[in-house]
Amino acid sequence: MASIAEWTVATEKLVATLPEEIQATIRKARLTNDTESPEFKTAEHEVNRRFVCRLDPLPDCVQLAEAALASDNEVYKVMAGGSEFDSGGAMTPLKNWDVRPRLKEISAPTLCISGEFDEATPEVMGTLVNGISGAEWYLVPGASHSAHLETPDLFYPVVEDFLNRLDISVGRK
Repeated sequence: MASIAEWTVATEKLVATLPEEIQATIRKARLTNDTESPEFKTAEHEVNRRFVCRLDPLPDCVQLAEAALASDNEVYKVMAGGSEFDSGGAMTPLKNWDVRPRLKEISAPTLCISGEFDEATPEVMGTLVNGISGAEWYLVPGASHSAHLETPDLFYPVVEDFLNRLDISVGRK
């Protein structure tokens, strides 16, 4: 993401697609800053199931990451708030973070990849692709944020092609 404000708008659109009961739980958690209740954990699981990793069961690497976050989430709370869809509370320290005006400073070849059902929505990705000169974007059909795990047959060839084109452009084979 290039902007917390933009991410928040995009996330609100995703939250609005959830069942009303899940939305109500998220609204309540934002008011109380309680991201530990069983109801919130259920809501968080549904968000993650739709927009972060659609595989069931979750791959070992995702389970390990979740366990690591459960044991120590201090950095995550500062960087992402209380959850992937926190637009207040713990997100406050970074609420004004915005590098959109600086994207034009990136001169390295850039490949952006996101999934069709990704929490990094087309609006969020479009900002990156349009802001970074020459950036390329691949939208992975049928995938969420974990396209590399959900559709490796689509994801990795795109990365390999991008890297191979870079090697050729600098004279490597």
